[in-house]
Amino acid sequence: MSDLAFDADMGRLLTWQLASGNPLFIVCHGPASLLATRIHGESPFKDYNITCFTNEEEEGVGLASRVTWLLETDVQEKVGVNFSRGPGRADAGNPQVTPSRGGVGRGQVTCRVSHRRGAGGSRGVPEPSPA
Repeated sequence: MSDLAFDADMGRLLTWQLASGNPLFIVCHGPASLLATRIHGESPFKDYNITCFTNEEEEGVGLASRVTWLLETDVQEKVGVNFSRGPGRADAGNPQVTPSRGGVGRGQVTCRVSHRRGAGGSRGVPEPSPA
């Protein structure tokens, strides 16, 4: 997972897919790749609503003390997303697939990227269509 956060190709691919307006699902360890979308310190995912592994989930499986960064903390601080735990997040193995506005969704223990606050067009990112 940690290498995804620094993979420039992955960052470009996610940025392109977001701008295309096509559906975007980021699953399993993929939410770490949102950290690679920053260009000059800003990500096109800024102000989007997401859910992903929580710090508590990382602690619960014994990984928090062995990693150099925590996904929940870093996507909020470095990408600028609006983080929420989402429904059913108390059980890290709880399988869910939930469609959301803008053709972006989430699957089991993963990331959900949905509408952003404010005008998205100002950064060249299409505004999600209403549900």
